[in-house]
Amino acid sequence: MIKFFVLFFISFSAFASLTKIEFKSEKEKIFFTSFFHQNELMRQCLLENKEMQKDFPCIQKNIAEFEKIIASDQDKDKAPLQETIELMKTSPSLSALNRHYYHLAKQLLPTLRAYKLDLPYEEYFCGMFQKGWIQDTSESEEVQNPYSPKKPNCGAKKQF
Repeated sequence: MIKFFVLFFISFSAFASLTKIEFKSEKEKIFFTSFFHQNELMRQCLLENKEMQKDFPCIQKNIAEFEKIIASDQDKDKAPLQETIELMKTSPSLSALNRHYYHLAKQLLPTLRAYKLDLPYEEYFCGMFQKGWIQDTSESEEVQNPYSPKKPNCGAKKQF
């Protein structure tokens, strides 16, 4: 009897961890789909910034696109995302921008973990930099760390 309950608990726990919930509305799903896509474009931009310049052209372009997405949805629940984007925009250095980009990833992770996105995004983490990010794995699951273009393979996909 005890074995039955143990097996039932393990099976239920595994099922519960795989079950994700639907978004409250189609509008919310579109918002987060757009936001995750823009996050991926910013990650790629940071990865391409081999000289580690704060004024790398695609950084400001991506920040402007984040602002457009947020402006399209004035939900007050999105205010923390808007604040983080503003901090990224006004970052005095690339290291400050990276800190805010990491904070943005931390803000997006609960959505990635809980909701059905129908998108190929996974969570990655680099122990050396103690930072995580969200990465599109549709083309490759190879680690592509945006925090240090000189060590782009530092990190691993997290399992949750």
